Amino acid sequence: MDNNVSGVKGWLLFFIIVFVLLFPFGTIGSLFTNGIFNYNSIFTYWFHLVIEIFIGLFSFVTGILLFIKHKLAVKIAKIFSVFMIVQSIYRHLFNYFAFSNDFRNLIESSLYSIVIFSIIYSYFQNSKRVRNTYS
Repeated sequence: MDNNVSGVKGWLLFFIIVFVLLFPFGTIGSLFTNGIFNYNSIFTYWFHLVIEIFIGLFSFVTGILLFIKHKLAVKIAKIFSVFMIVQSIYRHLFNYFAFSNDFRNLIESSLYSIVIFSIIYSYFQNSKRVRNTYS
């Protein structure tokens, strides 16, 4: 194991910060910007509320597990990335049919989400630092 590429540093530290701070605060922000009056029904609002809270908690726990070097942390980070790809596509499709009908925005936002979470998945799949730190 090369000690120069192990430990919670570099891109790994960046992704931990993203998991612990950026994603949870982003979901909290979306709860306030997408008020109850933007939805067709109260059920739809509460459904999205539960999903957003789940994403925030899932992200936070993933980041903490990565930081403490838990043996399942990398597997959970990969699961989170795949979940976020599926959830993002669902969210963009929902917004397309419920609110905007802007097909170009649907494609752009879906592709953006797929690229971002594919990069995160790829990092945890192929990184020497991740392999050395969690093996």
